[in-house]
Amino acid sequence: MDVSIIIVNYNTYTLTIQCIDSIFEKTKDLSFEVILVDNASTDNSRKFFQQDKRIKYIRSDENLGFGKANNLGYKRAIGKYIFLLNSDTVLKNNAVKIFFDAAEKSPANISCWGSLLLNANNQYVHSFSKFPTISYDLYCEFIKVPLHKFFGLKLTNNQNESNIKKSTIVDYITGADLFIRNSVVEKYGLFDPAYFMYYEETDLQKRYKDNGFHSQLILGPEIIHLEGGSQGKKKKDLKRSLLILQSKLYYLKKWNNPYSYFCYRLLLLIFRIPFLILSHYKLSEKKQYLKLLLS
Repeated sequence: MDVSIIIVNYNTYTLTIQCIDSIFEKTKDLSFEVILVDNASTDNSRKFFQQDKRIKYIRSDENLGFGKANNLGYKRAIGKYIFLLNSDTVLKNNAVKIFFDAAEKSPANISCWGSLLLNANNQYVHSFSKFPTISYDLYCEFIKVPLHKFFGLKLTNNQNESNIKKSTIVDYITGADLFIRNSVVEKYGLFDPAYFMYYEETDLQKRYKDNGFHSQLILGPEIIHLEGGSQGKKKKDLKRSLLILQSKLYYLKKWNNPYSYFCYRLLLLIFRIPFLILSHYKLSEKKQYLKLLLS
């Protein structure tokens, strides 16, 4: 088997059908399988997908989150390459074959590949970035975010996808379309199960990088990413904010020395408490947020 495509679905029945249909419509000239992990969806997902003979359907009795659900799907994968694909993506060309051909020609120290993602309006969306650092996160906390809020500017990713004109090595590819060499997964593992959602693909590629492997962004695959569709309505609510913060804190603790991390947490606590007090959150929500800051 050339490629095992793993998709995680959580109450995204319509989007997931659209994604799977695009795979079977566009993918040619190689052998592949589609593994769908259903995170205890409560919509029509189970009824429909367990009867879809094109795919391997795995039903989880609980919502495992992104990383652990992909880990579950990986146990059934037999491909030479693993292609992690968000349920809110649509392939517009023979992207899987383009990834496969690029991987076959790549040096052995390239472990992951990704592409420039587009939204429904054919505009570039977040596709790659640099590894997070304590210094850059503090810069965002103390300078970038406050200045953008003060001047009413829109916060953007620190990478500019429109500047990419050729295949290039990057720190990490986003998890929406992550093509991975299975031999590397077999040796160094897939996702750290401590993450529920966010930062798990960053952590994965940081681990690979520290073992001598790199990620490459290539041109050619055309993939639409309906950002946030796999999470339902994308809004900055407390639950999402806490998930992002929890994952970020775990990542920075994992990849930094204890002293640097302690200083970072102290500064973060000092800076965020005043904003938390003045926030629109209810008292119970503020306590929940504070508990995470103090953890």
